[in-house]
Amino acid sequence: AASAHAPCHRLNPAEVLLDIIIVGGGGCGKSLLITDILTPLLQSFYGPEGVGLSAPSNKAARAIGGKTMYARNGLTPESSMRTASLASPDAKTQRKLEMTYGPLGAKIIDEFIQLQGQMNHAAVLRATNGRRAKYNLIREDYLMPRERWGRIAFLFYCGDHLQLPPVPKKTSMLAPLDGTSVEHK
Repeated sequence: AASAHAPCHRLNPAEVLLDIIIVGGGGCGKSLLITDILTPLLQSFYGPEGVGLSAPSNKAARAIGGKTMYARNGLTPESSMRTASLASPDAKTQRKLEMTYGPLGAKIIDEFIQLQGQMNHAAVLRATNGRRAKYNLIREDYLMPRERWGRIAFLFYCGDHLQLPPVPKKTSMLAPLDGTSVEHK
């Protein structure tokens, strides 16, 4: 039997299994679902380090016990969101990405309505970079459907459709794609 702190690895952390988008108004139980059901369930398969919890803002990230998208991906306000800048991180950032994303079997993003499309793209590319060596991923394939988020098995986006979108609104993940950058698309 697996200990309470060690993952039992009955599910492959690099086999895409499930993508879920949960949208509901404030107070409907999305955060409760994340903290009291999804996280403990997925940690039983992948261990405490096997579930990545993120949100666009500090408040939302703290509410689920996670980190902001910027912090989790080693980005600063000066970081470029362009693919060329993100594709080849320096050695220190690469080690951080490998430690952050290597063990993940599940990724949960709360308040995704507030998430900018370019930030989501940056996180996807960074996840692929962090899992590339461990799971033999090809970086150039990171946008392919079976390669999304570096093949993390479970991907959850949760959000409130009444929440304010990012500023400007055209950067929202839900905004029309006409006239947007490749990174946003």
